Amino acid sequence: MSDTLTINPANLSDTDWSAIQSFLNDAREAGAVVELSQRTDAMSPAEFARRLSMSRATVLRRIADGSIKATKVGTHHRISEAELKRFSHQQMVRMAEAMAPEIEAELFGE
Repeated sequence: MSDTLTINPANLSDTDWSAIQSFLNDAREAGAVVELSQRTDAMSPAEFARRLSMSRATVLRRIADGSIKATKVGTHHRISEAELKRFSHQQMVRMAEAMAPEIEAELFGE
């Protein structure tokens, strides 16, 4: 029997469900106790910055001003994948809103 099984619930396939069932059946047959836990996939400010083509210093400033939500682990910040998506989407909306007058002028000749 395998000691651990790691599954991302956001992307469960039929194969994953079968693997979970097999894992639990093997544990039952071995008389083992199964412990379920969760973790949040998190990245460093440097990784966040790289993925959004920003500087690490800018990311740290945004964490300090509250526009990027991060968790402090010891002396290090960690940022969730969900926060990356939220912040990225928010930035796209801001850019679209800022460009809207220029786009309208180009489309409608104003």
